[in-house]
Amino acid sequence: MKEKLIQDFLQNLNLSLKNASIYHHQHPAFKNSVQELKNTLEHLLEQVHPLKIGFTPRALLIENQYWDQDNLHLRLARFFHRRKIKNIQFHKEITPEELMFFISNLSLSPQNIIQKGGLRNIIPSDQLTHIRFEDLDYSQLLKGEGKEVKDIWSYLLKEAVEKEDAQKIGEVTQSFQKAAKELNSEDLLNNSELHQNLSKLFHHLNHNQKETFRKCGKELVKAAVRNKDISPDANLDNLKSLISDLNPEDLAATLKEEILDDPEFDSFSFTLFSKLSDKEKHHHIASSLKDMFLKSNSLQSHPQAQEKIKQTLSRSSSPVISEIYRDTLLNLIEGTSGGQELSLNLSFLSRNYRYLLLNLFDNEKERDEQISFLERISEEMEEITKEKDLQYLKSLIDSLNQKGKELLSDPVLLNINNYVSNLIEDLVLDGESLPDLDYFLGFLKESRVGMDAYLEKIFSQNNMNPSLLRLFFKLFPGYISTFKERIRDKSEDYSFLSQMAQSLGELDFSVSLELLKFIFHLGDHSVKIKTLRAMKELSTYDENFLLYNLKKGSFGLKKEALKNLKRSEITKHKAVETLFSIPSPLGFHNKELIENIEIAQASGLKESRTYLVSFTQKKFFWNKKLRKQALQALYNLNE
Repeated sequence: MKEKLIQDFLQNLNLSLKNASIYHHQHPAFKNSVQELKNTLEHLLEQVHPLKIGFTPRALLIENQYWDQDNLHLRLARFFHRRKIKNIQFHKEITPEELMFFISNLSLSPQNIIQKGGLRNIIPSDQLTHIRFEDLDYSQLLKGEGKEVKDIWSYLLKEAVEKEDAQKIGEVTQSFQKAAKELNSEDLLNNSELHQNLSKLFHHLNHNQKETFRKCGKELVKAAVRNKDISPDANLDNLKSLISDLNPEDLAATLKEEILDDPEFDSFSFTLFSKLSDKEKHHHIASSLKDMFLKSNSLQSHPQAQEKIKQTLSRSSSPVISEIYRDTLLNLIEGTSGGQELSLNLSFLSRNYRYLLLNLFDNEKERDEQISFLERISEEMEEITKEKDLQYLKSLIDSLNQKGKELLSDPVLLNINNYVSNLIEDLVLDGESLPDLDYFLGFLKESRVGMDAYLEKIFSQNNMNPSLLRLFFKLFPGYISTFKERIRDKSEDYSFLSQMAQSLGELDFSVSLELLKFIFHLGDHSVKIKTLRAMKELSTYDENFLLYNLKKGSFGLKKEALKNLKRSEITKHKAVETLFSIPSPLGFHNKELIENIEIAQASGLKESRTYLVSFTQKKFFWNKKLRKQALQALYNLNE
């Protein structure tokens, strides 16, 4: 009997959580499911009081027994564990209002809960009389892996610097390397809150724990240099300010470690490192780097590092990698491998020869001579593509575009096209992010590997690189329905759907909006939120779709829909109408209006002030909360 009551309770708990993620919290479906949950809980509390449930990643612990027999138990265990909840206690005389409040807050995304430091920081202690819960110890959670660690660490960092808590600062610095590896380009360049907290941390360390400051600063440099999503033209001022107090020896040691230890270190990495360090430090850094290599003899014992340096310098034409670095590294290699000097010189000669041919082609007016130079360039294409010299290929394409269409039909150009097409397709399928992909798209007329190779990469290997997606839609424009079916096959994988939505937003291709709407209808509440955020990045939008979600969606969906609708004056005013032209006789819809006021206020929707003024003038006691909320919103919007 008791086990059946427990199973019934768990089923109703799961249903309530699901409804909370789908419906707004005054929706009858959600309220009915919570009432049913309360009924089963009351019966269960007659048998088990208090009811205490513990959570592991894969099981529930109830009455000293692990519940892990079916998918329901696993689903609930994962749900609570992802929100870092250790256990919950339910007591008799619990009210429907308490349950609704608790379930509503549980429906927040794990990331949202983690970033706020746990459910305890979201639910005030005086709001729940008959429910007790315990969060997991966040400092212990830093022992995990992946993006989750970054969110936990970011919260602990904020808490540590705000409270100037020495113990928490110690926990943050001990896990700095692990967290830094998870920082993405958005975190490194545009996350103002993270930058502010890191700045406070580094200031504290630089004045109190010099050695720890140097260690953490070097790890931040490595995290940036290893990030392939940072554009070469990105504004690095925030990053530079954080590491400005690192001395040249520390920066040289960081560069040395990256050259020796990071297999992905390349010309892009070198360029980024050069831009991060102040120009006046370059000579000192290069000198220190040379001394470190000579003292350790590490280049002699790392022939692969020598090869990496050669390739890095030969592929880069960036002026940011100054001659100071070039000369220092080349001298080092020549000093450690006299026999390889000729090989290196030949590499540079070959590169210079290519550019000489290109310059001659640029300056030639006669078509026959132009073809002759292209034939010689074509002979170099195998080596160019082998070295992945995209900078040269971009220069070549620029030159061809300036010459006009008279050369397009010549066989030599077709041969060059094939080399470029094959290289770009190989790079994209290998997962390399190519910010200049549009430069090369015109050369790709068809795929030599076929559509299935792309679908395998995207859906079996979860490679949703925007470059790969862009190339797929260009080469296979008639297979959008096939693409949708493959998305539908992954509809239970919410992580996949979220990542796909983000990539489509970055892509902003002609089919992006259509596919994002398709994903929206497949995903859970968290996926829907991320899909709406991705739509905000697109140049096109579906007004009716957004207005519907603004009217019928949950609080979170309404917020994101409004952000999309604010992009034009027409849709902005339609959004105001949708939010506030809601009849509310006797205050029946005041809760919805109050929620909509919160959304408009959070979004800075000043166009809503006319409605807000009218709400402040509503009479009768049932409008008291509405008047108060409208007054507060008017005050905030007028600041």
